[in-house]
Amino acid sequence: MSTFVLRPFTHAVRLFATMFAGHLLVALFATVGYHFLIQAPTPLGVPVGVVGVAFTVVVTALEVFVQAVQAYVFTLIAAYSIGDACRAPVKGSG
Repeated sequence: MSTFVLRPFTHAVRLFATMFAGHLLVALFATVGYHFLIQAPTPLGVPVGVVGVAFTVVVTALEVFVQAVQAYVFTLIAAYSIGDACRAPVKGSG
């Protein structure tokens, strides 16, 4: 039960949480950039908007990297779990 249900579920939840957190950060910095550059530009707000746009680009690149690593780890752990389940002795078989 643990091998085929619990482990894949917990890995999927971890991958979802990582992706969701990255999306929230991108949305936050994009909103900051939009607000200070487009919606209400002021002389003091424009540099904040530029930093917001720059952080949006940086966090997007970081998010792509982290998601690739998470997918790689998910695949390795899934393969290990399936391989471990295939090697497990069957009860009552001798």
